[in-house]
Amino acid sequence: MKTISILLCCILLLNSCQQVGTVIRSPKQLPIAAIHTGTQGIDMRFVEQAPPLEVMAGNRFEIAIDMENKGAVDTEGIIAFGIPVELIASETPLTNTFRLYGKKPFMPIGQQERFSLLALAGKIGEERFPTLVSAQLCYTYKTETAQLLCIKPETATTQRKGKDICTPNPVALGGGQGAPVAVTHIEKPTLVPLGTKTNQTVKPSIQFHIQNLGTGIVVDKTRYGDLCEQNKETKDLINQIHVSAKLSNKPLTCKLPKTTDLSLGVVVTCTEEEGPTTGFAQTLPAYEALLEIKLEYGYVQQRTKNFVIKNPS
Repeated sequence: MKTISILLCCILLLNSCQQVGTVIRSPKQLPIAAIHTGTQGIDMRFVEQAPPLEVMAGNRFEIAIDMENKGAVDTEGIIAFGIPVELIASETPLTNTFRLYGKKPFMPIGQQERFSLLALAGKIGEERFPTLVSAQLCYTYKTETAQLLCIKPETATTQRKGKDICTPNPVALGGGQGAPVAVTHIEKPTLVPLGTKTNQTVKPSIQFHIQNLGTGIVVDKTRYGDLCEQNKETKDLINQIHVSAKLSNKPLTCKLPKTTDLSLGVVVTCTEEEGPTTGFAQTLPAYEALLEIKLEYGYVQQRTKNFVIKNPS
């Protein structure tokens, strides 16, 4: 009887361990998010009643902004509050720095943070005086994507016979890559002839479209803070973006047009860098190559809110 009791205890204990193990390993506990989707970086909004719709002259009040990194990139930057200094006095600094981590495979929501400003409403010479406050974010961000392309080593004058494993086609990309600037379309790869007529080789040329689909403006990533710290918009800062790309892990040289307006969209042209191993023979069959694209930039967003300063009745 004692032996049977011990055996039953062991069976119950084994079933219990199996159940616990099943719960721990359940994929529902750690859902994998599609982090490289969407066209937002940092989402920002004024906190309700901060400032309130009406503030009494001579009273203190709070101005507050909620921020959430809705993109796929960790970022850092500056937040700057703007107030009419002739009407409102700030009792805390108008600017602050921040760091916000982005979405992760097992963390589908990016970091959230609140920044606030303690202010004092000054005296006014009338019963009611409408006014406005603003909050501006200046931060770094980047866009990354990787797409498989078909490269067919032939030109219009030289065509190779035989079956290929793939057919070159353009690639349409919708929904963004978890950042405000998106790669929206990749053109069908073309080939640039190299070498001599007797030993001709070719190199691929890749064109793709990028566009600012967010609510802010793109600025130079090395001087993004100028727009928050000095509150100035200079032409040499706006629509500045750094583009890099690789094809089958080989670096490409990328060029943007001289006139760039990222809000309307821009076509980038990338070709293989010149070197002793540049290009390949036109007799090779079609093959698949991984195109990796990285866009690096600064980003500036602003929100405003109206309210009224009142004299006590």
